Amino acid sequence: MEENKFENIEGIEHLEERNENERKAIEIAIKEELKENRKVIIAPIKEHYDILSIGNNSEDIKYIEVKAHRKPTFHIELSSSQFNLAKEMKEKFWIYLICNINKKPKIFEIQNPIENLLFIKAKNKKLFSKKGKYKWKRFLMKK
Repeated sequence: MEENKFENIEGIEHLEERNENERKAIEIAIKEELKENRKVIIAPIKEHYDILSIGNNSEDIKYIEVKAHRKPTFHIELSSSQFNLAKEMKEKFWIYLICNINKKPKIFEIQNPIENLLFIKAKNKKLFSKKGKYKWKRFLMKK
């Protein structure tokens, strides 16, 4: 990471809580937000989003959940807590899906994913936690 570029980012110490791919993806998302001259705060891992992004207007807030994939894969999994936060925050909740993270990253920014994507509740306990996760497997927007 370019330390000098991110040194004034609030919550920068929370990047150390993430694994390597998550850190890379969050750094990409931060760069996108800084291009828009937004204030960026990295959330502690206990929160149900990764980045709080604030525009010039205090009403212009984004709660960003960053998802990273090493391959050009288009699927998203949300924990129950993330799903509920997205449902509550509506237009203020974003998913930044970053695919092909280790080669040529491609970012997809999805606002209000609960309204704009079709999620299914996962039932296979071998793949998901007992709390359940919500899984979105196809890159299709609701109409």
